[in-house]
Amino acid sequence: MFIDETTDFELTAERLLWGKLANAGQTCLAPDYILCSITTETQLLMAIQKTLVKFYPMKTGDPTNSYKDLGRIVNVSHFRRLNSALERSHGTVSIGGKRDETTLFFQPTVVGMLL
Repeated sequence: MFIDETTDFELTAERLLWGKLANAGQTCLAPDYILCSITTETQLLMAIQKTLVKFYPMKTGDPTNSYKDLGRIVNVSHFRRLNSALERSHGTVSIGGKRDETTLFFQPTVVGMLL
């Protein structure tokens, strides 16, 4: 998906997060990546952060207790696979990244990469 500066960033963020977070991202239409300019990235990240708070308001300062409506990773093996993929990525965590193996919690995470 390519997003340019003419988009409605808040509406785009809502649709992206709905598609990605519905059923814990386990849907055929879940977006896996976005292409955009650096300028667009800044605006989109702000809209995504705002939308995450709107969809899943934090009730405490601890993200692992704040997203009660989000599904957990199905088992430890899959949690470790995702954790390893995030640690090996060549990108920078722009949003989220908190995780807890004991509860199989993986906060919604956005990783930015320059291509």
